[in-house]
Amino acid sequence: MIPAVMPRLPPLKVALALPVVLVALLAGLGWLYVLRGLGWLGFGPRVHDALPLLQLAGFDVQPAARIVVAWSASGLLLALPLAWIPRAWRATLVAALALALLLVAAQASFALARNLNFGTVLWSRRPGAGPWLEGLVLAAGCAVGDLALRRRQQRQT
Repeated sequence: MIPAVMPRLPPLKVALALPVVLVALLAGLGWLYVLRGLGWLGFGPRVHDALPLLQLAGFDVQPAARIVVAWSASGLLLALPLAWIPRAWRATLVAALALALLLVAAQASFALARNLNFGTVLWSRRPGAGPWLEGLVLAAGCAVGDLALRRRQQRQT
């Protein structure tokens, strides 16, 4: 339940969350590459721009199941260092940062793979569903990631 007035987050602490989110983004991409390499979870609808660095080779499309598992695992782990942020703020912050970075990365990869001007691609191309799904699953995993830890602590007290 979201309180009527959410507490204000100190800007310095929010700034310190940025490197943690960057590491989680790299972890999510890493897990996705590992699952792709192993050939696991190859079912579900195909999602475009999921692995933007593989656009040139034509392997940027990945199954939704693989994306959800990789990015939710990364989000669950991201919740631990960000547990000091209230859940609604944490989900909003992670979603905003992740979506911004993932969408820009998808556009940059598209421009690089096709030797196009990045500025033109950034504002004119509509990216695939991959960055959107990845960012939202990461934020959802981060929002609920501390629940198990809190339940365990409540049982011990």
